[in-house]
Amino acid sequence: MKLPAYGKELLAARQAGAKPAQPVIVTDSWKLAQLYRESDIFALVCVQASEPYDFGLLYGLDVMLMLRGDDVLGISERIALARPERFSVLLRTDLFPVLSSLWDRLKAQKDPKFKAAHFALAELAAFEAA
Repeated sequence: MKLPAYGKELLAARQAGAKPAQPVIVTDSWKLAQLYRESDIFALVCVQASEPYDFGLLYGLDVMLMLRGDDVLGISERIALARPERFSVLLRTDLFPVLSSLWDRLKAQKDPKFKAAHFALAELAAFEAA
């Protein structure tokens, strides 16, 4: 089995004894993963959710699954078998209000991450409309 994209970075950190402070994001969206990675949050990309990815590196970690595709149950089951500490699934309809709130907060604080959050919000709005 192969690791999800960007999995080697997380695996190297785990082998060095590090544990991410934030939940690890598992997604099928390169753009969403890039947004999180720019904020120093580990994000793994599973382009084909049905592929037999090795999720063993998620053992004992907090994990959030954010899929745009339809195989939420299949990939959720395989991630759960890796025994993460906490595991949550955000369906695409849940993402828009979460990022909208983040976007407003970053804008009010004039945070440099505002541009990345705005981009992600625009992407999700376009996806919701489709």
